[in-house]
Amino acid sequence: MTPAKLIRAAREHLGMTQREFATLIGRHPITICKWETGAWIPADYDLALAQAMAGSKVKAATQIMHRRGVVYCLGRVLVG
Repeated sequence: MTPAKLIRAAREHLGMTQREFATLIGRHPITICKWETGAWIPADYDLALAQAMAGSKVKAATQIMHRRGVVYCLGRVLVG
């Protein structure tokens, strides 16, 4: 799945508009639009966040991403 499709699938899975999804993940709505059209490619951290939110069969998702030499750990409990 392309990053654009992943971001859109995550947003749609949550039943949110681009504006609502942007607020949820702390990004500007234009950023979400650009990601979904493929004009911009999200950072690894943002993709991990979207994957965790879109984890349709996973109740808890954890991603460890390396970004510029720093390790980020993302844990999110999903309801669904």
